[in-house]
Amino acid sequence: MRTLWLGILLAGVAFARPNASPLWEDLNDQRNDATPRHLTPAEMRDATELFGELVRTAPGGVLPQGFETRADAMGFSVRVDEENGWVVMEPATEAADGLYVVRMTESSPVIVQAPHAWYDLKTGRLASLLFEEGTGQLLMLNSGQRYAFERADLAHADDTYYQAFTIAAAQSLDQPLVVQLHGFADENSRASTVLSPGSALADPADLADSRWDLTGLLPGRSKSGDSVPKLAGRTNSQGIALSSHARFLHLELSKKARSELVQEPEVRAELAEMLEDWTR
Repeated sequence: MRTLWLGILLAGVAFARPNASPLWEDLNDQRNDATPRHLTPAEMRDATELFGELVRTAPGGVLPQGFETRADAMGFSVRVDEENGWVVMEPATEAADGLYVVRMTESSPVIVQAPHAWYDLKTGRLASLLFEEGTGQLLMLNSGQRYAFERADLAHADDTYYQAFTIAAAQSLDQPLVVQLHGFADENSRASTVLSPGSALADPADLADSRWDLTGLLPGRSKSGDSVPKLAGRTNSQGIALSSHARFLHLELSKKARSELVQEPEVRAELAEMLEDWTR
C-alpha cells in the first residue's frame, strides 16, 4: 500500500462561489450520454472485490496495492485529491459507468447516491454538495443521461459497475446507510418528499420520525412510499440487492425541495445532520 499525504482537513470545504461544487462541475465536463457497460458475473465479482478493497483502506489514507493499475484495466482512471482528502474513480472509456468518490478519512457510514444526476434535476449537485461539505464516506453518481440509450438507467440495472460498487461499499462499511436521492414532478404528488425503505432492516418507527423531521425542514408534507407507490422505488436495483444486507433509503424530492436544498446551505446542513442521525 502507498501512504497518501492528506494534509490538514477542514471540517467543511470552502469554495469561492456560494454552493459551488467542484465535483459536480467536473462531472458535467465529462458527461457522456452513452450506455454503461453491462458486466458478466466474473466481471461483477472482480469489480466488487476491487472497490471493496478501496472502501476498506481509503479511510486510513491509503490505496490498495496496485489499485490504479487494476482500476485502469477495468476502464477507470483514479485521481487522488489530497487537498480535499478523497479519491475519485471516473470512466476512462466511452461508457457511462458513473463517478465514484471515497473519502480518505473516517466518516459516518453513509453512501450518498444520485443515479439520475441530470434527469432528476439538481440531485447530482445536491449529492455532491452534501459529500463535499462532509456528509458520508462515499459519493456515487451516474455519468450519462438515464434515457440516452436502452438500459442506461443505473438505478434499474443489476449488472453494472454502479451496482457492483454499491454492493461492495455496503459490504465493506460497518452498519452502512445508502441514501439515494431522486426528484419528482409536481403532478406526481403534492408532497415535498417521499421517503421509502428499500431494506428489511429499516425500522418503521425510525422512518416515521424521519418523515416528521423532513416535514419540519422543507416546505410541504413528507409522505411514505406506501401512500405514493409510484415514487416508492420498489423496482430499484440497489434497494433490491441490499434488501436484507444494509439499510437503504429512497428519498424523492419535489422540485421546490431540491431547489431549497441546493440554494440554502443552512437547510442542507440540517439534512446532513439528519442523515448522520439516521446512521445511529
